[in-house]
Amino acid sequence: MPRGRRTAWLAVALALTLTGGAVAATLSGNRRAARRDAASLLGKLRLPPGTVHLFAEPHGDHAYLKPMPALAADQARAVRHEWWEVPDSSPTAVISYVEAHPPAGGTLLGWGSEGNLYTGTSALDVEYSWPGVPGKLGGRYLWVVSTELPGSKTGILEQTQSDWIVPRSPSERVPAGVHQVDVTVADVDGPVTKSLTVTSGSKVRRIIAFIDGLPIVQPEWFGCPAETETGAQQITLSFLSAADAPPPALAQAGFTSFRGWQGDSGPCNPVTFSILGRAGTSLIGGEYVKSLQRILHTSL
Repeated sequence: MPRGRRTAWLAVALALTLTGGAVAATLSGNRRAARRDAASLLGKLRLPPGTVHLFAEPHGDHAYLKPMPALAADQARAVRHEWWEVPDSSPTAVISYVEAHPPAGGTLLGWGSEGNLYTGTSALDVEYSWPGVPGKLGGRYLWVVSTELPGSKTGILEQTQSDWIVPRSPSERVPAGVHQVDVTVADVDGPVTKSLTVTSGSKVRRIIAFIDGLPIVQPEWFGCPAETETGAQQITLSFLSAADAPPPALAQAGFTSFRGWQGDSGPCNPVTFSILGRAGTSLIGGEYVKSLQRILHTSL
């Protein structure tokens, strides 16, 4: 292995050792914050006068009030729930009351209903969300389900979810020693249509800062639309120590710009990132192409 590559590998290994504890501490703190937040969101719900708290799922609810493992298909989540009962009321009245007294700071996501023709039972629901907390919390939700119970009662399930953000490891940054960035644009599975060599110190630093500042794709499940590669372009940034540096590059970022995405990068079309050929966590680039064009002062 060339001396420069060996030095880079040692730098990465040292970074992993020094920063692993800090990342773990941040992740642990975010988990704790999500658990506190999920409990706090429960307290934001306002229910009709006379509502009684229950300590178990009420009988006769036909499983409508059974908590879900998650309100959204996220993995990094904290979930809490509570049951309630309202005498002499109806599911419609309960949901109407909640909508008339929305939880503080919450945004209405929507409402729905479900029913069973064989049992003649049904349930109504409404859902709210709150903004995330940068660097700490992502999605934050409250879901209320109401169904009729025996004895002219209405049962309520209140469930909350707060997603904690998994931080990007400081070790997954562009290594030190980069003096050149090669930019290539190519049709997917086609020829290179444009190439640039960036050696200006200020531009190199701005590109590095841009890539290092991108957040990682969170460990969630996303329903992504199918995309055709017709007309798509592959944009690759290769971070080199010098023009004659042997492969692999110190770091590399790749992005597929699909037609219709306007060069934007999200969870469904992330920026791939690798260090010395070793794949890292995918990144969310936002207005990726526009940002690069502003730095490079040229179109891609």
